[in-house]
Amino acid sequence: MEAASKPAEQPATVNKQAAAAVAQSTITALSATGSGGAGSAGSLAAVAQSSQTLLSSGTGSTRSGLSLDEGSGLSTLDINGPGCACTNTECTFTNCSPLAGSSANGSYTYTIDGYYGWTDGHIVCRDLKYSFSGSGNGVSSTNVAVTLNCDLNVTSTSIGGFVQSAGTSSADLAGQNTQYAYSAGWDVTTTYNKVTFGVNHTPTGGSMHVEGTTTGNYGGQESKSSGSADVSFPL
Repeated sequence: MEAASKPAEQPATVNKQAAAAVAQSTITALSATGSGGAGSAGSLAAVAQSSQTLLSSGTGSTRSGLSLDEGSGLSTLDINGPGCACTNTECTFTNCSPLAGSSANGSYTYTIDGYYGWTDGHIVCRDLKYSFSGSGNGVSSTNVAVTLNCDLNVTSTSIGGFVQSAGTSSADLAGQNTQYAYSAGWDVTTTYNKVTFGVNHTPTGGSMHVEGTTTGNYGGQESKSSGSADVSFPL
């Protein structure tokens, strides 16, 4: 019996509206604590996963619709406790658990590993990994793992450099069979070329280069796509 063939890779297009939103959320996360600080490491969790929304193919969005805080109802990370070692300029995370336990929406665990540094607006991420697993909100199990690598220079009005986001996510809907199982993977790099922004962190100038690949599986149907594009601001 011949093995099932892998799906052919499809061309993906870059969603310009999503690019603007990712740029804005990145700037907001890094500006929240003076272009750095331990708090912005937590704020980058949403940015880490949002990169998968940048690419879409003819079969629809490559995103599975999962969230790093799926089931927990929480999105703000409190960077403290065992495994969260931070100074005035950097954090080293080793199974740091800013959130773990249960809420009205379910039970979950959340950990951070890797390195995050900031000095005078220079932001560096090295293997900064966010891992989430939980259940609740009609989902029997959710698992998300996203790793960031970045090198950025941020001022009060501009951002330059790159962010690479690579991750996987999967979920099974509670009480359903395997046709309702989701999974997704992505490896997307965004490069900011002299991007400027205003008081509300909306990009006002410069450009953003997006390049990456995504994979997906819904009900046993696999997909794979890749693409790249430059997005100029303002849109």
